[in-house]
Amino acid sequence: MVTKLSVHRNKVESRRKRELAKELQSRTEAMVRENDIRAYAVVGIASNGKAYAIWDTGAILPMWAFADTFATILRRDIEDSGVEEDWQPNLTLKGGNQ
Repeated sequence: MVTKLSVHRNKVESRRKRELAKELQSRTEAMVRENDIRAYAVVGIASNGKAYAIWDTGAILPMWAFADTFATILRRDIEDSGVEEDWQPNLTLKGGNQ
């Protein structure tokens, strides 16, 4: 039986989404269980470049300081992580425009 490429692609993409959701849930639950988390922010960027966010100040940070505080925390965490840069620009598809 031959499987259409689009069907295969949809199955692979669905699997990737489930795995990402499971990892995000697991890591978030562990952080909340192990710490006294009051404020949080979760930001995601979709494949089309659109950004999504859920957040709560937990009434422990003023709204005006929330975004800068989280940006500073994230920047320092990335700098201290020692993780190598893994960004790779997309290759232009054959016949596509650059």
